[in-house]
Amino acid sequence: MTDEPVWQDEPSGDQDDARHAPAAASTLVRLGAADRGPGLLVVAIVIFVAVALIKPWPGGAAPAPASGQVRPPSTDVPTDVPSADPLAGIRLDCQDPPGFRIFSRESWSRGTLRSWRTFDPLAEASGPLDAAIPDVPIGPGILGLGYCAAWSGSDRPPDDAAVQAWATSLTGGGPVPLRLVPASATLHPPLGGLYLPPAVGGSTPPTPRPTPKSSGVPGVAPDGPTWAPGTYVFELAAPGWQRWWAITVLPDDRPAVPSPKG
Repeated sequence: MTDEPVWQDEPSGDQDDARHAPAAASTLVRLGAADRGPGLLVVAIVIFVAVALIKPWPGGAAPAPASGQVRPPSTDVPTDVPSADPLAGIRLDCQDPPGFRIFSRESWSRGTLRSWRTFDPLAEASGPLDAAIPDVPIGPGILGLGYCAAWSGSDRPPDDAAVQAWATSLTGGGPVPLRLVPASATLHPPLGGLYLPPAVGGSTPPTPRPTPKSSGVPGVAPDGPTWAPGTYVFELAAPGWQRWWAITVLPDDRPAVPSPKG
């Protein structure tokens, strides 16, 4: 609908005078206008879409750095070689022990047998002849004798702990210090150790020989020398920390098998 002006005459009793009288001030009256509702709705929708696109809605991705802010470069250096397990060699023999165990390699009819025996070491002792030191008996035919220490808890030895050993019943006198010769290239103190039969009474210790499965690596052979019967005391110690235990190698009481007559 269009806007049309409507003229209103001033009231007068004389019609003729009214025709010749000057026209009075007129008033514009709006009778109708176009409906603006749809236009306002379109404008509101456009504003809403613009705000939705501009507003940084929260999401799973990390926010972008602010203008002028530089993200520091990563210090991680990629490597082609995976990190080595420092306990890999020890785990092969000791298998993550929950506590202390005697570890030995023993000669038997089919070759070499690995054996473990659990024990509780003594925390403090006056020396290798202390009667409170626990004694673990073990059979004959011991090619290699040693220990596996706890890997955690209060019994885990300090990193600087060293092992010593004495023979206490082989010479008839006092304790005799032993020179321990390692029988393994991977098992070593403080978490474990394996040793060849020691020299007692000034004799020369046996020469380490390579095992059949690891040529060139000191070890024990099925036909090698064995630990002599007797009692051996071990001490694993560091400043302010010590553990003691004893091992008695029993004599071979089995009757000798007579050789066939030929």
